[in-house]
Amino acid sequence: MGSPYKILLYNRGKRVSVLGEAVTYIDAVKVYNDTLKSNKCFFPKMCNWLGKETDYELVLIGPKSGTSMKHFRNEIGALVKVVPKGDFVIKKINPYCVEEIFKHKNTNTKHTFKTFVKNFLVNNDNTRVVLSINNKLVIQYFENDDLDVFVLKNREDSQRLNETIKNFSYANGLGNFIFFNDPTIDTIRPIYDALEERYGISREWMSRVSTR
Repeated sequence: MGSPYKILLYNRGKRVSVLGEAVTYIDAVKVYNDTLKSNKCFFPKMCNWLGKETDYELVLIGPKSGTSMKHFRNEIGALVKVVPKGDFVIKKINPYCVEEIFKHKNTNTKHTFKTFVKNFLVNNDNTRVVLSINNKLVIQYFENDDLDVFVLKNREDSQRLNETIKNFSYANGLGNFIFFNDPTIDTIRPIYDALEERYGISREWMSRVSTR
């Protein structure tokens, strides 16, 4: 039958996954609090591929015989009524963040901000020019003119990643970065030419504002 208490991840009111289970309420609260405490995101997911905003919540549920939460306060402090949809009661509920995943176009590999930092931001001392172009983020390496292209869900995510990199570089005293969040046509044109000639990435694809 499984454990009576479960720690669940919800998004927009729909169950996404089970993050933990426990036999007793005391153990369940410990697992829940530990999960919540360890929840840190460097570049959180803000929307899905359909453009809908995310609303992740960490929920502790238990058997219906127990006492349930009736209301909780959301991020802006408003009181929200808790209405469970199933044969259980909700014991605890809190906002939760999920790390965004984006694709490296050159190799078709996926990255979180953490792996992105390790593989592309601090792996050498080259000067990096960081540009947001539509829903893509391009890193141009000043010393050798190599280019890396990353695909985000929309223009806002590309610019948000650009700002996240900027904040990371300032916080860690990295002076080998130049940032363009809204580059001019004259700046973009030679990058489009190089991507087509050397990487087979077309300017038509780069010109799209979203990639699904």
